[in-house]
Amino acid sequence: MLRLPFFTLIILFVLRTSATHVVGGEINYKHTTADNYQVQLDLFIDCLNGNPGAIADDEYALFYVFTANDNQLIAGAPFKVKRAAPNRLVKLNYNCILNAPNACVDHYVYLTQLNLPAGKGGYIISFQRCCRNNSISNLANPGAQGANYWTMIPDPNSTPNELPNSSAFFNELPPNFLCTNAKLVFNHSATDPDGDSLVYSLFHPFMGANNSHPRPDNGINGKPDFPPFPLINWQTPYDEFNPIAGSPPLAIDPVTGRLTLTPNQTGQFVVGIVVKEYRNGKLISETKRDYQFNVSECNLTLLPGTASDQRICNDKKVLFANNSIGATRYSWDFGVAGVLDDTSNLRYPDYEYATPGIYKVKLKVFRSNCSDSVISELRLGTKARGQADIQKEQCALTVKMEGSSNAICQWYFDGNPLSGNPVSIKTTPNVHLAKVVYVDTVAGCNDSFEQAVDLEVIDEELKLANVFTPGDDGFNDCFKVYGLDASCTEWELKVFNRWGEKVWETSDVKDCWNGKVNNTGAAVPEGHYFYVLVMQDKDHMMDKKVINGSITIIR
Repeated sequence: MLRLPFFTLIILFVLRTSATHVVGGEINYKHTTADNYQVQLDLFIDCLNGNPGAIADDEYALFYVFTANDNQLIAGAPFKVKRAAPNRLVKLNYNCILNAPNACVDHYVYLTQLNLPAGKGGYIISFQRCCRNNSISNLANPGAQGANYWTMIPDPNSTPNELPNSSAFFNELPPNFLCTNAKLVFNHSATDPDGDSLVYSLFHPFMGANNSHPRPDNGINGKPDFPPFPLINWQTPYDEFNPIAGSPPLAIDPVTGRLTLTPNQTGQFVVGIVVKEYRNGKLISETKRDYQFNVSECNLTLLPGTASDQRICNDKKVLFANNSIGATRYSWDFGVAGVLDDTSNLRYPDYEYATPGIYKVKLKVFRSNCSDSVISELRLGTKARGQADIQKEQCALTVKMEGSSNAICQWYFDGNPLSGNPVSIKTTPNVHLAKVVYVDTVAGCNDSFEQAVDLEVIDEELKLANVFTPGDDGFNDCFKVYGLDASCTEWELKVFNRWGEKVWETSDVKDCWNGKVNNTGAAVPEGHYFYVLVMQDKDHMMDKKVINGSITIIR
């Protein structure tokens, strides 16, 4: 019998378990009943260059579950979950290719049920595995960097209406390879079982495990990373917003999830794509896909090509570019629903649209017995003009601003952005500048409107007499303050005789001093009296204002 030295066995074990083979992954979940959730890990493995032993070791995945309020492992974690048979990704992104690159990706699914009671601030579920491919172009020392695919299940106690959540699921699997200088248009949209609002973006993927502990089990094989998790290390000049060399670069539509890219450099590139769920304006959960795109030189006999997705304002007639390669015939569909004549066989057609809107423009190209197609998005908008309504309210210290309802309105007051439409703001007396920027919801076409708003001081129209003749003739027989609005101003008026004795006071703007003492009703003698008027706006936006003066009574 052949016996290997003990240290040789250790080396073989390390090579087997930490060999690079991980291509990508994501975790999502679905609420089933009560506190129960079905949790799914999608793991993508390099079935060409990945080490067979490491792939075999991943027959079971370890799910780490942490309570979100204290980032601690729950009892029983990690949970051992067995995978189903793999699905090999064979869908090509190109129809007319002579030498398909030698790439192989297997898709494994790990599915389990977890009981996760409410009241823990939610749960963080993580799968950590080392290592990624040694040949990855946009990571520093990629073969030493593991992957961490994780998600957070929110606590129902913290969600709107206290409803349990199910995560969004991506609808399509990415292609297993891309070709240089060939445009990728990929539907990276997701579906949410709860009908939550979805927003798409790129994100910075996470690192997990390491060469020493490639499959940490919280025991002899090492401990997992606890939240907050470390991020992967990019190779300069790459980052999460520029993970692949391309022209135009990688971009994802935040509303539709449409992923576009024309790569111009071969290599293997890690990309992070996230869809965020919002319910009643509150972020509920995220589904993160961490995936390695393989980019190769390809021998394409036919390649359809149009200009990048377009956004056009105030021009209904569009001239379409065409940079297809190898085509002998063309077939255009300009994406107008319900009509049959929005087509052309020209190489460089133009088309005049009847109305603004979002159109899916399809170009199909032909050469011999091969055809291929590409779809571009045209957003045809109009300059978002609208009437801005800026009004002074109440005491002329509150301004209400309302703009057009058929566009997104961003208000600014003295240069500071405000949320909402309409919007009200309380401020101080001065000349202010209100501005609104309109952005249409189709193509982002914008317009703006601004207006100066003069907010007067509260005593601008203030009038006080200095002589009055109390009597019963109805003419100048009482003393009052004119020009104050009772709905706007808090005020107090006091009258004193020459010895400093208070003879009358009021806080009612309707009151009028008839020359008698407040409490007794006795008439005061004619002569000189002194008043103190203290006033302030009801919103207390200004300091109190004190006015002193004298009044003469003649009988």
